[in-house]
Amino acid sequence: MPHSPKTVALALAGALLGVLPLAASAQDRQLEALTAIHGACASAEAGHNDVLYSVMLDGPTQLEVIEGDEEGEVVFAVTGVRNLRAFGGRVQFVPSHLERVGFIAGGERVQALEVARARGVRVRLGFFLGFDEPERRACLVRPPQSVTAVRADIAFVEMVAADGSVLAREDTDRLRAWNDDPARQRQDAAAGVVVGPPTVANITLPEPWTRAFRTAGITRALLACHAAGGDRGASDEAMAQVRMRVDARTGRIDDAVVEVGNVADEAENTCIVAALRQATLPALGGEARIVEVRIPVRLHAAR
Repeated sequence: MPHSPKTVALALAGALLGVLPLAASAQDRQLEALTAIHGACASAEAGHNDVLYSVMLDGPTQLEVIEGDEEGEVVFAVTGVRNLRAFGGRVQFVPSHLERVGFIAGGERVQALEVARARGVRVRLGFFLGFDEPERRACLVRPPQSVTAVRADIAFVEMVAADGSVLAREDTDRLRAWNDDPARQRQDAAAGVVVGPPTVANITLPEPWTRAFRTAGITRALLACHAAGGDRGASDEAMAQVRMRVDARTGRIDDAVVEVGNVADEAENTCIVAALRQATLPALGGEARIVEVRIPVRLHAAR
């Protein structure tokens, strides 16, 4: 899975997000104890280098405001070694290529994130261990009273408010490569559901939109739709493309319908649409407009 280490800031197609519930992040294993970090490090040493982990950094996180690469762009950057620690300072994260970790903002989002920063936010870090260079040691594990050092291949970073809502998120090329890996796609297919990446005018939307349609809850709902359709005599193999009208300013889904497909059972089509409408979509930012989003879905009966 190729990755370019030249990461200036963790970019999400230049767009910052609106409020996104933590429940939309269903792919990662959240580590909530020092022992879990040590276990992840041992797993990486054993050669399991493609597991996506996440951890909440110690907070509140101090974010430095610096000038971005584009005119009018601002980066809320996580700076200083103490801002990349977890579990009361007992774990120190070091980005594997020393890339800058931060949130890119422009326009009205700058003020909104500045207000959030003043109120105090925390940062959740998504990472792999040994993803880029599996031959290198990913961790220096020390006893609990000392500091364990983790060389983290950053996958994503989220700015989290006190109520747990995600105010901003940035994904890296690593995460996109991981999601696009054919082996992972085959695993998804074996589960009975494959939700393709959402597109607008044949342009793939940012990764958080793809993740929003692939949560565990939506996957279970789609499987239930297809199982019920099978009970009514529908085909074992199903394909549908759902077209949605979405307000890009807010991520609100205004309308949705199965545009094309081979599901002759109308009740199943209605169920598929309802399942996908459960998605919580982040605002894209930029010009406010209604966009037509298309999401391909493939389902097959459990075997």
